[in-house]
Amino acid sequence: RLLASLGRNGGTPGIVRVATFFEANNTAYSVMELLSGETLDEVLKSGRMPMPAEELLAVLRGILTPLGRVHAAGFLHRDIKPANILIRSDGQPVLIDFGSARDIGPSAATTYTQVYSGHYAPIEQMIQGAAQGPFSDIFSVGCVAYRAIGGNLIDARARQQAVLSHAPDPLVSAVQVGQGRY
Repeated sequence: RLLASLGRNGGTPGIVRVATFFEANNTAYSVMELLSGETLDEVLKSGRMPMPAEELLAVLRGILTPLGRVHAAGFLHRDIKPANILIRSDGQPVLIDFGSARDIGPSAATTYTQVYSGHYAPIEQMIQGAAQGPFSDIFSVGCVAYRAIGGNLIDARARQQAVLSHAPDPLVSAVQVGQGRY
């Protein structure tokens, strides 16, 4: 329903459009537009990494604006990663796979299902009962950018354990990874 509402009146560029949705067999189904292109994951694995600064900027602008619309509608995506960003043949990035999306406005009693993608998830998605918000999705966008500049991601839980044990952060800084290129 979230995606369908964002798809009304011509849709929200950068978000996959839902044509319709229905319930059957005790579950919900959605029929989405057919998109062609490559996922950002495929682009990066094909040797186009590190991604040139102009391309990365276009991808980030192309997903941050629609992500802002998702947040303004009161929802979190909760699974932003290169495999969930489709780059259409015209270069437009499209945020896909809203299967983990949830309402932003939890109460003290709200618990989210712990569904996350390893290196792209913020620590609050890994800890039962931790507060999540738009900042959680923004962390994941930062991880996507870090990966695109050639960085090797470290699981958020491993980073948290290092900090808690007063060890150095195992993640190489983005400044070091992108030095001389960005």
